[in-house]
Amino acid sequence: MDEREAALLKKRLMELDNKASQGYFEGYSDFLDLYGQDIFLSLGLSGRLSGGYDDAERRIACFGGFDPPIKFIKTEPKSKRFSDPLCHRDILGALMSLGIKRETLGDILISEDFSVIICLEKVAEYICENLESIRHTSVRCTLLDRLPDNILSELSERSETLTVFTSSLRADALIAAVFSLSRNDAQKIIASERAFSNGRLITSPSSTVTEGAQISVRGFGRFYLDRPPNETKKGRLRCTVIKK
Repeated sequence: MDEREAALLKKRLMELDNKASQGYFEGYSDFLDLYGQDIFLSLGLSGRLSGGYDDAERRIACFGGFDPPIKFIKTEPKSKRFSDPLCHRDILGALMSLGIKRETLGDILISEDFSVIICLEKVAEYICENLESIRHTSVRCTLLDRLPDNILSELSERSETLTVFTSSLRADALIAAVFSLSRNDAQKIIASERAFSNGRLITSPSSTVTEGAQISVRGFGRFYLDRPPNETKKGRLRCTVIKK
């Protein structure tokens, strides 16, 4: 996000907050990526962030205390026999080819048998009516008001519990340990503004990672510190993290 885009987003969010605080308006932003969420959180506004489920990476800012206008689209092959394995990029590419704007889309969740597209209500019916194939796979779309019960448990089962050793809970040290990087590489990632903690940009390598904080590193993935670390006899920290 460049400076102009950031300035426009700040203005838009402040306008939504101001109208909502006067009791005249209930509104929401488009889906925000991590950079947009950092801007929202830095402004200290009265709204809240929601992405359709607790661990959502892309979220909208809601103002006025109403439920977010989020819908869920279940997509599944019409014939499993003639279907290809589909990834996030395949589904996103198919949506972009329909002229869907990225900011109207939240996370895309992929299970073994189907996928779920999280989107704003205003584009949900259009997607259902027009998304007929992804790559070479013919698909059917079903509009849902909530996530299927089994998809979050399936995604949770895919999470990986790791034990890593680090000298401290500094952001650069823990990121390096979790993603098998050098400390210098982790510092470069932070300097390039690709690391976030609970939606806030990590601005310093020496920032402390707290228990339960969700750390997102663009290009690598997400993790959180599952419990307080234990100190080894050699003075290092034994940390249990959940990697997603």
